Amino acid sequence: MIRKRFLFILVFIITGDLWGYTDKVSTVIRNLEGEWQYYTTEGYLPFTQQHVKAIYFRIDANKYKGDFLVIEGEEPFSVFVDGKLIVAKSVRKCKLSLDTLAKLYSYKLFFGIYQRKEIDKLSTTIQAPLLVLPPVENAVREGNYFLNFSILASLILLTYFISLLRANPKLTLDYLNITKIFSIQEREDDLLNSRVTASVNLLFYLLGSLFIAFILLIIFHFGESLISVARHFKIDSLGEGFLQWIKLTMIISTLLIFKLLLVYFISFVFHLKETPSVHFFNYIRVLLLTFSLLAIGCAFYFMIHGQHPAFYFRLLWMSVIIFILGDLMIYFKLLVKATFHGFHLFSYLCITEIIPLVILIRILLY
Repeated sequence: MIRKRFLFILVFIITGDLWGYTDKVSTVIRNLEGEWQYYTTEGYLPFTQQHVKAIYFRIDANKYKGDFLVIEGEEPFSVFVDGKLIVAKSVRKCKLSLDTLAKLYSYKLFFGIYQRKEIDKLSTTIQAPLLVLPPVENAVREGNYFLNFSILASLILLTYFISLLRANPKLTLDYLNITKIFSIQEREDDLLNSRVTASVNLLFYLLGSLFIAFILLIIFHFGESLISVARHFKIDSLGEGFLQWIKLTMIISTLLIFKLLLVYFISFVFHLKETPSVHFFNYIRVLLLTFSLLAIGCAFYFMIHGQHPAFYFRLLWMSVIIFILGDLMIYFKLLVKATFHGFHLFSYLCITEIIPLVILIRILLY
C-alpha cells in the first residue's frame, strides 16, 4: 500500500497533474467559502473573517467525480490534505484533481490552507471541465505573439551559431565539449587561454548571452505566477518580446563581463595567475550546458502541452544544482594547477562562484 501510494505521488509530481494549475476552460459549480472553519481550543468553528492564518474545510470526493478544487489567493499559501503537505507556500494559484486525491488519501478529504500573514483574499471553488465546441463558421485564428517571437528568436540564434561555427569551428566545438567539464586536466592550448578576451570569444559570449536570455524569457513567461522577477520581463506583443530579449541580453552580458573581471582580480589577489582562463572557460561551458538542458526541458514540456508554472520554477532549481556540481569540477580543475592549499582555493571560489550564485538564487527564486 505504501509503495503504491509512493508511485502515485511520484508520477503526479513529475507530470504536474497533482497540484498543477492549467488554463483549461472550466465552470464553477460550488463556492466553498461558506464552509470554511478555523481551529480554537474549543474545536473547529465557522470562519467569519477572523484574523487567523489557517482555514479548514471538508469535501466528499464521491460527489465530484472528474471535478477540481481550485484555490487562488493574492498571497502565497500552503495546502494540506489530511494533515499532509501537498502544495508548498510559494504558489498563489493551484488546481487539484479530486479524483487523484481520493485515490491517494480517501474520499472524505479534509483540507487545510495556511497563509503566512493571515487568511485574506482567498477563494476556494469546485470547478468542472467545460467542453467548448468550435464554432461552425471559419473564424480568424488568434495570433500567438510569444510563439512567433520564439520562432524568430530561434532562427536568429541558429543563424548566429552557424556563422560562428563556420568562422571558428575548433573553438566553438570546444565550448560545447561536455566531456571537458568533467576532465580534471586540460591543456591550455585547447582553450586558447591567452586569448580569453579575443574578438571571437567575445562574439561567443554574446551568443551565450542571447541564448540564456531567450531561455529565461520562456521560463519567465510560463512560470510568471511563481517567479517574482518575471514581472519585470512581461511580453505582450512581438515587438516587446524583442525589446525584452535585448534588455535581458544586455544584463547577462554585463554580468558575464563583471564575472570575468572579478575572476581576474581575485586570482591576482590570491596569486593564482594560471587559473583565471581555465576557470572562466569552464564556467562558460557549465553555463551553456545548464541552459541547453533547460531548453530541452522547455521543448519537451511544450510538446506534451504542459501548462504547470511550477515545472518552470523547478527548472530554475535544477539549474542551481547543475551550477553547484559545475563549481565542484572547477575546484578540482584549479586544484591541479594551483600550488596553494585547498582551503586557499576554496576561499577564492567562495568569492568568485558561491557568493554570486547565492545572490542569483535570491533574485530569481525568492
